[in-house]
Amino acid sequence: MTHIPEGNIIIFEAPQRYGKTLSGVIWALDALQHGRNVFSNIQLGFQHQPLEFENVKLEEQQSRFWNGHIFIDELNFYYDCRRSLTGANIEFSAFLLQQKKQGCNLTGTTHGLSSLDLRIREHYDYLIRPTVYPKFPKVPQIVTMQIVNGPTQARYDRTITIDCRFALGLYDSFAVYDPFKRIEETKQRKVKRVNLGAD
Repeated sequence: MTHIPEGNIIIFEAPQRYGKTLSGVIWALDALQHGRNVFSNIQLGFQHQPLEFENVKLEEQQSRFWNGHIFIDELNFYYDCRRSLTGANIEFSAFLLQQKKQGCNLTGTTHGLSSLDLRIREHYDYLIRPTVYPKFPKVPQIVTMQIVNGPTQARYDRTITIDCRFALGLYDSFAVYDPFKRIEETKQRKVKRVNLGAD
């Protein structure tokens, strides 16, 4: 296997309508244009593979996400701090570590870093705080991203400004992510394991 550098965990943090998803989509498109396969839990207007909850698990040897780019909108639905030490969160922690070691970048949005599990709050690489102009309900034209280092990186603080109009049609900004799908699928897996153990 060819050696590649470790991937990064990048968190987009901001209140609603500040451009978190917009910024994440821009980064995902940039990853695609640089030759990475993109995986996303929301529908995107460019080439990507859907990311379902059943995909978020350890894989033997080379992962299907190897050297790819994962974008998760509303990351806290996968990795909520209130579920710390649960099987789902421990499983997701192992998944993150495997993907980092295989060069995959993971980007995710959240309203607040504090809503994420402690494991990710202590190990993310970069935090991006976006702001759009003009503000909602007007159509954004510019997004400003303040990029700072995470606990695992050397000190870094940079602000970039991008004309974001090209990305506005690349996702549904009014879509509502369904966290209950995750809860139901977790319950079904537990029931299946119990049934298998009873045979």
